[in-house]
Amino acid sequence: MSNLIDATISPDELYEEKQFTDMKAGGIKAFIPINPDGTPDDSRNAIYIAITNIDAGNGTLFPVHSKMEDCTTLEQALIDFKPSLDETLQQMMDEAEKREQSEQKNDGRIITLDQVSPQG
Repeated sequence: MSNLIDATISPDELYEEKQFTDMKAGGIKAFIPINPDGTPDDSRNAIYIAITNIDAGNGTLFPVHSKMEDCTTLEQALIDFKPSLDETLQQMMDEAEKREQSEQKNDGRIITLDQVSPQG
């Protein structure tokens, strides 16, 4: 069989994934470093990701994930959960605003329906 994808798993970069949730606000994923034999790899720090869903206002939920850069324990991740998600959401809103401004510049001016006269 030919190689359909170019992907290999690095035995030196394995993590065990654990998920924690309060069943309300969201969850925290912990990626715990392990050795190829499944034992803990104490030479590397765990990675923590904050996870929640945001209501887009029309009933649509979309997931938001935020890597908590300075967390090395679950206790610290619990403290940094909200500030980390706030920062990520602010960055997302800033990027969306920049994109919108860029699109408006590229389009020249915006024409609204009341400025268009019907043909006929």
